[in-house]
Amino acid sequence: MPLPVSLDTLVGELEGLTHETAVYVNRKTGEIVTVLVSDLGIVEEGREGDEELEWGDDAVPLLRSIAESEEWCCLPDKFDIHEWQIMRDFAESMPPNLADELENAIHGRGAFRMFRDAVYRHGIEQEWFEFKRLAFKRIAAEALEAEGIPYA
Repeated sequence: MPLPVSLDTLVGELEGLTHETAVYVNRKTGEIVTVLVSDLGIVEEGREGDEELEWGDDAVPLLRSIAESEEWCCLPDKFDIHEWQIMRDFAESMPPNLADELENAIHGRGAFRMFRDAVYRHGIEQEWFEFKRLAFKRIAAEALEAEGIPYA
């Protein structure tokens, strides 16, 4: 039976995603790893002898295992996690006047910065961080359930 994945650990990894990284979970061990997409691509294409990996040659065995084994499952990446929608959902959960201000903040250039500024200006950063964490937890749980991976 597969070991359960720590949902809290997984959420921390998903929150730290960038456009250059991806999170993988081992279906059997529950191990969670974040890898550079470019390094994984080099290994998948068999170019690790020709090109230098940013995270070094020590990462090759793990990257090869991820690329070649069905044991590893890729979780939602930065493109799959719609933080703008999470901000919008948070805005909609607030009282009407505050909801309007937050909703207006997420439109146009600099939306993420304007939203963050409004959250801090109103002193609701703890509420925002908890809301966002719960949204990431839901995303992680749904991804694991879709893959049949247990979590705790």
